[in-house]
Amino acid sequence: MAHLKVLCLHGQQTSAEILEWQLRPLSDKLEQQLDMRFYFVDGLIEAEPDSSFEGIFEPPFFDWIRWESSHGSSDTTTSSDASLATVRAAIELLDHVVADQGPFDGILGFSQGASVACAYLAHLDRRDGSCAPFRFALFFSSGGLSVDHLLLLRRLSDGEQRQPSAFDAIFSIPSLHVYGTADDLKDNALAMTRLWRPGSAAIVTHPGGHVVPRDTASVGRIVSAARVMIRSMVS
Repeated sequence: MAHLKVLCLHGQQTSAEILEWQLRPLSDKLEQQLDMRFYFVDGLIEAEPDSSFEGIFEPPFFDWIRWESSHGSSDTTTSSDASLATVRAAIELLDHVVADQGPFDGILGFSQGASVACAYLAHLDRRDGSCAPFRFALFFSSGGLSVDHLLLLRRLSDGEQRQPSAFDAIFSIPSLHVYGTADDLKDNALAMTRLWRPGSAAIVTHPGGHVVPRDTASVGRIVSAARVMIRSMVS
């Protein structure tokens, strides 16, 4: 049986190297128990380091998206051409990665990387009518889908602009959404689950904040939930 290849997208002001370190306690278990293999890619925008990692990891550090207006604003008029351009650039990069290094079975993202992963799935669904080649998704401390993402990727043909809450669920591939109960941004993770059709989004919580959990108990719960998710995949 072939390995399950997972494309991994890091969080804001970090890097592929940092996400690989953040995931290691979990990825080791998923490799051993579910035969997953993880492939990490850097964003395009060079950034200042997250203060948590400064002096620990060497530069460069990256973002996926450059926000030119208030992140998460409900006012669709605040979206700028510059911020939309960075979303488009991220999607184009992932198209190249999938073409060159794929196919991948799953996509994984942490924080801003989770937003970009979800935006990329929406791009595939709009372009191709499905999320193929991806058959499952893993999200950690999701950064939240902005109006920018949805207007870019689910724009109506008549040009009408609607708020994210007005969009129907668009995904049916199995997904696992992990967030910390102490995360001030946990509502973003919950909001993302509403883009999945009923029964296709599982949730695992941990006692931490805006992090990829590394403690044994949380890792065990995530592995168990991932096992159920993989079993539910449509071949």
